[in-house]
Amino acid sequence: MSTPLLTVAGVRSGYGDLIVLHDVDITVHDGEIVAILGSNGAGKSTLLKSIVGLLRTRSGHIDGAGVRLTGLPTEAIARAGIILVPEGRQLFSTMSVMENLLLGGHLNRRQHRNDSQLDQVFELFPILKERRRQVAGSMSGGQQQMLAIGRALMARPKVLLLDEPSLGLAPIVLGQVFEALATLRTLGVTTLLVEQNAMMTLAFADRAYVLERGRVVVEGKAADLANDPRIQQAYLGLGSHTA
Repeated sequence: MSTPLLTVAGVRSGYGDLIVLHDVDITVHDGEIVAILGSNGAGKSTLLKSIVGLLRTRSGHIDGAGVRLTGLPTEAIARAGIILVPEGRQLFSTMSVMENLLLGGHLNRRQHRNDSQLDQVFELFPILKERRRQVAGSMSGGQQQMLAIGRALMARPKVLLLDEPSLGLAPIVLGQVFEALATLRTLGVTTLLVEQNAMMTLAFADRAYVLERGRVVVEGKAADLANDPRIQQAYLGLGSHTA
């Protein structure tokens, strides 16, 4: 297999004196969709925040797109092509859809790149083109999630990080978002996805890691994890006794 596009090696990270991640190792290869699964508090969001520099790593290192990311400021990590869609979307709610998208493309120094990327975003999410003049805060939760992903794509990410994209979405909208994420694979977008909707995620991811109390306890091909009843019961909450 080729050299990983993103490598997390022996990373310990947390908040203040609280260490959340313990010697975490993750690799993501070019063109892959890799899922990070686990219960609330397992350290999934902490991992993404550590990758993009929002949290300082205590030990270990992180490499992305050929750059040592450890210790770099968040803006420099974004310029290296590691782009996060945060939990809760964090859009500019009083600005229009188009204004949010163009802000996402500010890292592109050439206008024709923005134009090309905008066309791709509108093809992926036609509703954004239809509502490009609408104020972002007045859109539905699903549309805001599409806008958050579209804004990240405007930066032409080398690795797209998604933190709980299904959070708060109705089932029909959730399906539309996941279909779009599957389409990104055909466009060559490398994705690291944190998600609690385990079975839907495993249905289209290439590989997955399961975090438990800040440690990687299971890793493997997504299809293997989805079909392993021991993994379902122990780590994915899908055992016969669950509701």
